[in-house]
Amino acid sequence: MQAPIEIIDFIEAILSIFFYDIKQRERAAIILIDNLVEVSCKTKLREGKKTLSGLKELDDVLKATGIRGELKKRLLRRRKERNIMQHDLVAVTVSHEHCADSVIDFCELLRKLWGKSALDSAPEWIICSLRIAKLYSRSGDQDKRANLENYLEKYN
Repeated sequence: MQAPIEIIDFIEAILSIFFYDIKQRERAAIILIDNLVEVSCKTKLREGKKTLSGLKELDDVLKATGIRGELKKRLLRRRKERNIMQHDLVAVTVSHEHCADSVIDFCELLRKLWGKSALDSAPEWIICSLRIAKLYSRSGDQDKRANLENYLEKYN
C-alpha cells in the first residue's frame, strides 16, 4: 500500500529544504521530519479507524502503530532533540549526517506503516533525493559520497 499523497508532498517540501543552501536547513528539516513522523502515524491510525484519544505523547502514538525496537528509540530520541531545539536552545545546530539519518529513519517508518511500496507514488526526483540523503547518512557508502561530491564539484 502506498503512503498518502499528502505525506509524500510533505517529504518533498522537507527534501527541498534539506538540499537548498539556506542557513539552519538541517535544523529546520529535522524539526519538520519529527512533526511528519507523528502526523504519519496518526494518519495510519485514522485509516484503520482507530481512535486517537489518549495518544498525547509520541511514545503512545508509536506504540499504537506497532513501531518498536531501535527505530522507535531513534524516533523518540529525535523528539527530545527537537523539543530542546524548539523550546530551550535556539543555537543548537544539526549536522548534515544527523539530518540525513532522520530522513532515512522516516523512510523506514513509512515502510513499516504502509509496506515496502509506501513510496511508490513518489516522483522520481524524490526517490533520487532519498538515495542521495542515504549517502550522507551514517549508513551511506563513503566512497560513493566522495564520488558524488567530486562529480558535483567538477560540473558545478
